[in-house]
Amino acid sequence: MDECVSDVFSEIFLKYDENSTFSGDIKGFVASVAVRRSIDMFRRLISRNKGIVDMDDELRSQLPSEENVEEDAEKRETAHAVLDAVKALGEPDSTLIIQKYYYNRSSAEIAEMVEMKPDAVRKRVSRAVAKLRGMLTAIGEGR
Repeated sequence: MDECVSDVFSEIFLKYDENSTFSGDIKGFVASVAVRRSIDMFRRLISRNKGIVDMDDELRSQLPSEENVEEDAEKRETAHAVLDAVKALGEPDSTLIIQKYYYNRSSAEIAEMVEMKPDAVRKRVSRAVAKLRGMLTAIGEGR
């Protein structure tokens, strides 16, 4: 896989011409190079192995996955409960919390969005967090 990635990058660096008449995003060029190199690498590996199946790969495919379904489900449930509690805060508190903690925006950026002063945003966020903590504690105790 590392060899394939190296081949892709080397071809991009060698063949991409910024001064060409190409007027578009480089993503398309990178994607087509990556697809072609991947196919070439796959063909080389198949011809080298000539259909030989590695027993380790065969055994690995039969083993159960390491994915913890129960833990993932619990995390999703918790995330939904938090988001529902944030929405229950009402406006503008829910917007402030989402912008601050989900989008990682500063108080100054949020203040511009909601037409408040940064100090007011900080105060509202701290009060909303306290209210949210109480709501989540009540939900946790109800389980």
